[in-house]
Amino acid sequence: MDELQQVLSAARDQDRQDRRWALATIVAVSGSTYRRAGARLVVRDDNSWVGNLSGGCLEGEVLELGGASIDDGRPRRDFYDLTADEEAIWGWGLGCNGAMDVFVAPDRVARSHLDLLERGRATGAPFRLVTIIADGSDGSDGSDGSDGDAAADGPEVGATALLTADGAVDGAQDVGDEVVAAARLTDETTVLEVGEREVFVEHTGPPLRVLVCGAGHDAIPVVARGASLGWDMVVVDDRASFLDEERFPEAAGFVHADPGDAAEAADVGPRDAAVVMSHNFLRDAQYLASLAPVGLSYLGMLGPGARLERLVDHLLEQGTDVRDHLGAVHGPAGLDLGAEGPDEIALCIVAEVLAVQRDREAGFLRDRGGPIHRPEDG
Repeated sequence: MDELQQVLSAARDQDRQDRRWALATIVAVSGSTYRRAGARLVVRDDNSWVGNLSGGCLEGEVLELGGASIDDGRPRRDFYDLTADEEAIWGWGLGCNGAMDVFVAPDRVARSHLDLLERGRATGAPFRLVTIIADGSDGSDGSDGSDGDAAADGPEVGATALLTADGAVDGAQDVGDEVVAAARLTDETTVLEVGEREVFVEHTGPPLRVLVCGAGHDAIPVVARGASLGWDMVVVDDRASFLDEERFPEAAGFVHADPGDAAEAADVGPRDAAVVMSHNFLRDAQYLASLAPVGLSYLGMLGPGARLERLVDHLLEQGTDVRDHLGAVHGPAGLDLGAEGPDEIALCIVAEVLAVQRDREAGFLRDRGGPIHRPEDG
């Protein structure tokens, strides 16, 4: 279960127990911060929390903010500036050297937000989540806890709408047509000013779906590591006896198919990734022939580069030319970390998939020569 799923589960558990809670969300950052916009944390009414906004630097402050929101049922918002030059800020040694804008919604309005978030993730495609975080028409900015009541002629602070990839809108009546129209015009996760309101537009999507083609022993840690990041790990093999929930307890699903039919049987698309690791030359050739033309976001081929060349040549001899479809192919799969054994190799493969998804070169952070996060990452 990834962090977002843990946050969703914590909120649902509170509701089942008839307990109060609030949802804290980072809506903007500047400088070097531990988390980026969109990170969430559930504050529970027993002063505990699930999630992470700052790696421990500010969770105590956010707990107070969330506790106040639970007490009076009003949204809150605060800005935490950790960019001072001094080693100690507010009496603590905080080394983030960045600033975060945090919005807190009580459960009465956050339930709809989480419902729409789950609905968006279930679409299997990117989506926008649009949340009103301030309404200047009534003089409220959230810093004093005054946010939360609907303006006389407008939507309530905390109201959320879902904009899906197919153009559908859920919740337009809650945020207003003007807000929806403005959100459609941005392709970034950002805070917009729409009239007198401030709106958090979050561009996000479903969990990454990764096919692990070949259910051998060394596929087990790959599935486990990918699942720990919240990815949907799907195991593919033509040997039904290998597709076992006890063998792969973290797998999101199984596909029993011949290697040459893998792409069609698993219904893969360009947003998906795959790792081919059957350790059988002919099986791997058929997986490559099936998956490469799809244009996956990542296609890892286990084994040395010379083996990949032989696979491509073999397919060409058989009348299948994949040479124009190798842009996403990584062979050998994995980052160069000097890995030995299945667990370390799994770490290298999963790390490479993550680097590709984040469009990073995966070098040492000390060699970046600039901020850890790029501005567009927020």
